[in-house]
Amino acid sequence: MRLRLRFWLRLPNLGWFPPSRSEGETIPLTEMEIAMTPTIEHPTHQMNFAIVTTNGRKYAFSYSTCVAVTNADGRWVVRENDWGPTTGKHLNWLDDGNKTLRLPGGVFEEVLLKLAA
Repeated sequence: MRLRLRFWLRLPNLGWFPPSRSEGETIPLTEMEIAMTPTIEHPTHQMNFAIVTTNGRKYAFSYSTCVAVTNADGRWVVRENDWGPTTGKHLNWLDDGNKTLRLPGGVFEEVLLKLAA
């Protein structure tokens, strides 16, 4: 299942992107808007596990929490399981159960912020 979403970003000192449009006005998508349009996949066919792809980067969500992100090489950077068995199954799907490479929550959040910038 794939969904295509359009979203708006509030940029510091620039306001909202794309700019507000009057009701009913249709404006074609720009290249920047197309690049920023995410896709959402549910690889296990369960709604509680999703992979969102935007700007060439993938983010894995267990329920509503980001638990993994792809690095520049396209490999998953996965955080430790701080929740329960269902999230553990999601993490195992991402890294084939290799728990030795998983990052502690605080470290993962720092990596996530750098990669998402």
